[in-house]
Amino acid sequence: MMNMTIPTFLLWLVLLVIGVSDAREHRIPNQLLLALLLITTLGVVLNPAQTDWFEVFSDKATGFVLCFAVGLLLYLMRVMAAGDVKLIAVLGFILGLDPLTNYIFYVCVSIAFIGSMYWALNKLPSSLSSFKRLKNNGDFSLQSLSVSAYLSSEGVKHAVGTKQGLTYMPFAPILIIGLAMHQYFSY
Repeated sequence: MMNMTIPTFLLWLVLLVIGVSDAREHRIPNQLLLALLLITTLGVVLNPAQTDWFEVFSDKATGFVLCFAVGLLLYLMRVMAAGDVKLIAVLGFILGLDPLTNYIFYVCVSIAFIGSMYWALNKLPSSLSSFKRLKNNGDFSLQSLSVSAYLSSEGVKHAVGTKQGLTYMPFAPILIIGLAMHQYFSY
């Protein structure tokens, strides 16, 4: 079991506030990102078992730069917002270089699960109204359901192609849940 030190507790508290802020306001305050950097730095400096600070900070700096570069690329592709890029870079600093591939796996799991929930949240009411209409008209059959499923898949293809009707979701909660999964399953 992980020892819950003060910097670790503060780190998770700030991450919780960031996740809620992004989910509610679609905004990640820079002050909270700076607080994460400070807490992580204090955690390294105050660790009595730490012998080579230069090696630890160079590993964390490399993680920061790599994550920032990937995040910037995704930002330029218009996949994510600037606050998400900064958060990804800070998470790269928190983790360091070595655990990043493992962390990416858990972020992908989080994206698949939470993304499908956001998509269902936005698309389910319209699908339910179509389903009720079919049932009320007496057209309720397996064939009508398959036609409805085909039309929904065509609608998804159209939404992606035209960028209309796409589901947008905050990315910070996904990154934080991925970090929690990484930390839980790695120890």
